[in-house]
Parts: sequence; structure tokens; C-alpha cells
Amino acid sequence: MSDRNALQPDEAPSGHFDTFEHYRQAVGDLLAHAERTLSIFDPDLSHTGLEHKQSVALLETLCRKTTQPDAIRILLIAPSHLQKHCPRLLRLVEQQAHRISIRLVSNPGVQDLAPFMIADQAHLLTRFHPDTARGKLALDDASQCAQPGLTFEDLWMASKPGPTGMTLGL
Repeated sequence: MSDRNALQPDEAPSGHFDTFEHYRQAVGDLLAHAERTLSIFDPDLSHTGLEHKQSVALLETLCRKTTQPDAIRILLIAPSHLQKHCPRLLRLVEQQAHRISIRLVSNPGVQDLAPFMIADQAHLLTRFHPDTARGKLALDDASQCAQPGLTFEDLWMASKPGPTGMTLGL
């Protein structure tokens, strides 16, 4: 007799995860739920999987679905991983400059702030510390998004422009 609710060996428990593989799966789940807006705060995007073809396709779908300018806002501490390892994502940023903005945190005191993503002010994905994979995905729970949303807005207002994906023809 099989238990249909039993987890497969590579599945994360519902809502919580402990590995970067499960974190990247949760990123995909969050992106699939996004309809209008996406706010991302991350040290450098290196663990998110946003450079993968499937993630870029989900971001592109969000750009087509929404009518909001700056629907996707990405806030980074360091842009080097994005610039060196995410050509697909940077190409999308260039093509969708009216929908995607990247900014850099100017406050050095945020190094230990937990990375998070908020979709439509209703879905939250967070890691509990920037150095570990442990975290949670909360879908359809606006109350979980409130405090990270305020934090994101404060950081966004104090941030400076980041990579645009555009190359200069010198």
C-alpha cells in the first residue's frame, strides 16, 4: 500500500526547505505564482537559479502578463555574480527595461539580512540567513509579506542604480 502524501527523496517538505536545490525549486514555484509584481532582495542571486533558462522564461512570462512599470525589482548587495554568470537574465533585463529594474543596496549594514522574494504582495520566499539554504515558501499569505515588503521599500528608496544589461559600444 503506497502513501500518496509521502515525500519523494528529492522533495522538500511543504513550505520549508533545507537545501539550495529545494530553494531553487521554491524560486520556480514563487515565479509561477507571480501575476503582477516581484520584489527580490538577495546578496548576489548566486543561489536563486534565476540564470537558468526556465527561470528566465517565467520572468519573461511575468513581464508579458503585467502592465506595471518596474514590475520586477531586484535589489542586490553585490552585482558581480549577475554580471559574470547571468547573461540570459541580463539580456531579459535589457529587453524588458520598462518592466525590470536592478538596484544596489547602499547600506553596508544589510550583509546579514535574510534574502527574500515577494510576489504580488501575497507570496513570500525567504531564506533565514544569507549563508544557509534553510528557509520557507509562504503562498497566499499576505500577512507574511508585510514586514519584508516594508524592508524592501526602505532599502529600495536608499539604493543606487545597478546593472541594466546594456553593453556600451565604444
